[in-house]
Amino acid sequence: MPLHRPIMSLRLRLAATTTVWFLVVGVVLLAIEYVVLTTVIEQSIGSSSGGSSASPANQRAVSAVLSVATELQGIVMIISAGAVILLALVAGALTWRTVARSLARVGEVTALAEDLSARNLSSRIRLNGPDDEIKALADTLDTMLARLEVAFEAQERFISAASHELRTPLTAIRAALEPSLIRGRFGEDVAPAVERTMHAVVRAEQLVTSLLQLARTTAPIHHQRHPIRLDDIVEALEHDAQQRASEAGIALNAAAAPATVIGDQVLLTQLTSNLIDNALKYTLPGGEITIESHTRDASAFLTVTNSPVREIASPPKQLFEPFHRGAYTRTEGDPSAGTGLGLAIVKAIAIQHGGHARIDYTEGDIFTVTVTIPEGSEALENAEEAGIVSTPASP
Repeated sequence: MPLHRPIMSLRLRLAATTTVWFLVVGVVLLAIEYVVLTTVIEQSIGSSSGGSSASPANQRAVSAVLSVATELQGIVMIISAGAVILLALVAGALTWRTVARSLARVGEVTALAEDLSARNLSSRIRLNGPDDEIKALADTLDTMLARLEVAFEAQERFISAASHELRTPLTAIRAALEPSLIRGRFGEDVAPAVERTMHAVVRAEQLVTSLLQLARTTAPIHHQRHPIRLDDIVEALEHDAQQRASEAGIALNAAAAPATVIGDQVLLTQLTSNLIDNALKYTLPGGEITIESHTRDASAFLTVTNSPVREIASPPKQLFEPFHRGAYTRTEGDPSAGTGLGLAIVKAIAIQHGGHARIDYTEGDIFTVTVTIPEGSEALENAEEAGIVSTPASP
């Protein structure tokens, strides 16, 4: 999100303030100059006039001298006023130029803050210049970014490692219980508890798998990307989706127009699959799902619309956050509730490809998720600028 831009910049305020204060001081000096000149003229004329005993000729001479002195005083005051105004403007211009040099360094800090994201913590300011307060601020921000980068990397490594470690015992539990449960080797009093355990294990495996996917989608991509057609991905997933929709009593329509992006085939397939899974999971029986892909204004769009949908208790934007499932956020034991990571993974993959995802929930229970990714090389450039993709150099 772009930072707020003030109506009047600090540079302009400082230049205006300097000019105003210079004018105020100049006016005070002009007033003092006027009083001094008036006093000097009056005292000089008074001492040389001879008072009331002076001859008429002398009085006329004094009057002429007074007139000339008063005229000269006016000229001096006008010149002084012009000089004050000119110097005030020069002071304002010098302040504008001097502050511009200092604020140019602050601009580097601002530019980094605007480009900063949880997936782009590798950038550093490394501000050059005098060792002053601005450089101290930049160095402090660099240190903070380094700590944040280490913390985020440690978090991603922990999620990945924990997910792998959890998957092994869950698989072992399922392998031990499932064959015996299928063959009916448990007694009637034990079988229900074993079934509930199996459901819990399956759900835990789904959660672990989703956590692994989320960890992968939040990590930078270091391999080469290729042109991928979103419509081909939709067509590849359509058959399975049609079968699942038919079993759930839902009509599914696909209108996939050509839409090519530069990206990762596995991740974009995961994105599309998650959108379809989400629509199938939350569309009520008798509802309808529409999957569309198209291009417009140098961007590729993948849209999945479903209606009517189950109750959504959370604001639509919160559904992109991990473990938010609308009305199912705190639901336990319901397989239809999902893991709460599907749309979070969709958003992460879209950002990884230089795009974004949006949810629209309108009256009539129409729920639409739109993923927008720039076409062609523009998507790769956006992702590289955000620091979430690294293309290896050619050998």
